[in-house]
Amino acid sequence: MAGRARGRCGFADWRSPAEDAVASFGYSNDGGATWQPLSLPTREETVVFDARALPGGDRCLLELTVTDGFHTTRVQSKEYEGSHAGKTSIKRLEGAWENLRLIHLPIHASWLNQIELYFSIVQRKALTPNDFGNLDELTDRLLAFEEHYRRIAQPFDWTFTR
Repeated sequence: MAGRARGRCGFADWRSPAEDAVASFGYSNDGGATWQPLSLPTREETVVFDARALPGGDRCLLELTVTDGFHTTRVQSKEYEGSHAGKTSIKRLEGAWENLRLIHLPIHASWLNQIELYFSIVQRKALTPNDFGNLDELTDRLLAFEEHYRRIAQPFDWTFTR
């Protein structure tokens, strides 16, 4: 079993020698005393899960169970501290995967609001009316608007509210 993380998602990959093997993936935050399923039984050889949804703990484990109906194999990770935010998770994950760089994004989607404001401006000022004869005309108008907007743009007066 190989594991990796990309942003807030966790991935687990495996290869089964049996074509009809079914796999399930589980998580424990108490050293294996209790387990929470991360996937339904599947024939896929990759499971993707939302690492943010996992409860933290100081004795976390991941477990892959693969069965063909006759033979069952279980593989567990080493215990790890299940903190999902801050420097602990960065050290843990970047230490486990040499090429991983973990960046925590805001827990809310408010940063999207800022780009949505810009796209709204582009739609109203550059793309309306939609009278382009071809893609080159569209490209020219977007590039001209970008150059114009860089000269006149002001920071958005925006705050996050719940």
